[in-house]
Amino acid sequence: MSDDFLSCDSAKDIIYRHNGFSSAITDWFYYSDLEPMAIAWDGSNLLSSSLSTDIIYKHSGFSDSILDSFAPPGHDTHGLAWYGGNLYSCDCALDKVYKHDGFSSTILDSFTSPDTTPYGLAWDNGNLLSAGNETDKIYKHDGFSASIIDSFFPPGTIPSGLAWYGGNLYSGDGGLYKFYKHDGFSSTIIDSFNSPYNSPTGVAWALGISPPSQFGRPNGDITVGSWSPFPSSPTTLWDKIDEQFRNGNTDYIESDLDEDECELSLTDVTDPETGLNHVIRCYAKCPAGKGKAEKLYIALVENGTVRAQSPATAVERTGPYWTLIEYTLSEAEANAIQNYANLSLRFHIVDVSEGEPIRVTQAEFRCSGIDEEEEYKPKIMMWS
Repeated sequence: MSDDFLSCDSAKDIIYRHNGFSSAITDWFYYSDLEPMAIAWDGSNLLSSSLSTDIIYKHSGFSDSILDSFAPPGHDTHGLAWYGGNLYSCDCALDKVYKHDGFSSTILDSFTSPDTTPYGLAWDNGNLLSAGNETDKIYKHDGFSASIIDSFFPPGTIPSGLAWYGGNLYSGDGGLYKFYKHDGFSSTIIDSFNSPYNSPTGVAWALGISPPSQFGRPNGDITVGSWSPFPSSPTTLWDKIDEQFRNGNTDYIESDLDEDECELSLTDVTDPETGLNHVIRCYAKCPAGKGKAEKLYIALVENGTVRAQSPATAVERTGPYWTLIEYTLSEAEANAIQNYANLSLRFHIVDVSEGEPIRVTQAEFRCSGIDEEEEYKPKIMMWS
């Protein structure tokens, strides 16, 4: 278990888990609904708001699995905070700050924000903190009220996301694309780093969060079939789809031979000793497709034995969009894995014709992480 900084990016549609307060990313997931605008942590689970759906979500821990959700009073939730067993939110279209009854749409109290565009919320052990995009100020309220005790101008011009941890304020800036650690509640900056991308929107601290996920990514070609790499040099396939995050889909592998398949080895992961949270996924498209829908399926293979396989999925044909092909293993499928150091991904295409290649990029296997403290604890065995 650890305490880690969390952030989200509305352009990349990603929620990130950092290694403490640093630019190092230890875990992440793509947001199921587009444009994550605010995040918070309720002690066990991530909370988030989506600009696209106007919904507030409760996730299962740090994951894209949703436990609960509701529609807030407004339609532009840009700030979330959790304090005293209740959710707090702010809406930058209605200029309001709300106190919810637990995690629900029921409103216990509200007031008008001091800024007409509130963009972040946090609590500092008794007083609400808020950020304003119109005034570019960060405010300390008197408890939960419109009365302001203190305020200051942060370094940037678009304060977006607030969190309080260890006696210090943390903030994000959507103009300079940075995250800041403040000295208490002040404009003095103790530390900072650049955001992973250029649309940081929400920040939070996750206390006592479970170990980060493990990722197995391609690291070698086992079989290549008639698949070709782009760029064509080097001629290997695996290094075209092994990126941690999508890199603009500038490299990929492709084939236009029906029933063609290739298989790529994966980097080692440690047996998580659980059959939960095992996922295989990649992105695919067929830019020249026509007629019958072109399809792809992916399989997780252990030493030649298929442990799990996604359904054949039709892929995107037009525009800049790529289809996410993702399959979550059943507990039985995951428990059948014997050696996590001997896994590979197999890609198989169907219903394609010459000149209609399916392209694949960013592929990975994901499973639960390992608690290093638990892993190295001495095991006590008892006999009777």
